Amino acid sequence: MVDQRHDGIAGFEAARDGDYQMIILDIMLPKRNGFSVCLDLRQAGVETPLLFLTAKDGELDEFEGLDVGGDDFLRKPFERSVLLARTQALLRRHERGRPRPVTLGPVVVDVASRVVSKNGVAVALTPREYRLLEFLIARINQPVAKSEILETVWGGSFDGDPTLLRSTSATCGASSIGPGRRHS
Repeated sequence: MVDQRHDGIAGFEAARDGDYQMIILDIMLPKRNGFSVCLDLRQAGVETPLLFLTAKDGELDEFEGLDVGGDDFLRKPFERSVLLARTQALLRRHERGRPRPVTLGPVVVDVASRVVSKNGVAVALTPREYRLLEFLIARINQPVAKSEILETVWGGSFDGDPTLLRSTSATCGASSIGPGRRHS
């Protein structure tokens, strides 16, 4: 799906508030130029791949576009096949940098979005349960000391009863992720 805005203000708001796979941004937009839109998007934490388009032919424009956070630059006029090739390349590079979801039987953990699901249904975890799950996933098939779990998940200031770990593990395992039975 393509979502189009006709000025820089509307484009900025849509890109900041939306969930897009890619942003194609013209430099010469009414109300606000593409350079300032890109700069503010990056400062707002938007990491979506961004391709600048321009009819301008200055070398400094390309430099500025990349300097403010653009990922690629294409001058008009261009062949449609070149635009498609560049967008595909940007999407591939962007995907390579993202962690892939981890599948453990019917459970899927999307580390990028911090969403856990079982059989396609979202599972609600407390922040600590999620940290514990994430910690254990990063060490699949490796022995892990209880002290390392306590240090990482509960923090260095953990002062409580070490059996809390057994209790939390049982609760987490008995939640909708686990096999459906409590461990004592």
